[in-house]
Amino acid sequence: MLMRCLKCDFFLDDSFNYCPDCGNSVTAQQTARPEQIPDRFLAVIEEYEKLTKTILDEKARKSFIELPEVRILSVNTSPRRLAAADRLLRATSGSAETLNLLAWVNEMYEVAEPSDNSRRRVWITSGGTRYHKIRDCSGLFDGQVKAANKNKDTFKVQFVALHHAVSVLGRTPCQVCRP
Repeated sequence: MLMRCLKCDFFLDDSFNYCPDCGNSVTAQQTARPEQIPDRFLAVIEEYEKLTKTILDEKARKSFIELPEVRILSVNTSPRRLAAADRLLRATSGSAETLNLLAWVNEMYEVAEPSDNSRRRVWITSGGTRYHKIRDCSGLFDGQVKAANKNKDTFKVQFVALHHAVSVLGRTPCQVCRP
């Protein structure tokens, strides 16, 4: 059984007497502490339940938050997630009960942040070093082909704020599309 350290929130095995991260003593009080679902996941669960008109029980919620797609959805804003879900459901003419999480994630990276109209946005891949003005930039395409030919991973193109691409990720402008 896994539990969390009360001091640093590190995952602990029930056989641990001390936290390997911070050295805090593991007490009987910690073993009785129920694990809470983080707020960022609760928001995704709530949106998923509304969109699919289903209710996830506690066990299903814990399994749901372990899915990689849910982890990706949880780090994006609610307006962006909802805009992507709406767009996906309209495009597929499908019922909300069959909302595909992977398709939802993929669609989310196709839409701009709804509340982010004033900021300039650019296209990137998580494995690249440049940012691009247009999604169909030949420099972006050539980089993906070059990576694939070298048997390296290729990554989905993402639409992000320019500030994030430059300041947080350290990307430089593409020399082809010159954003």
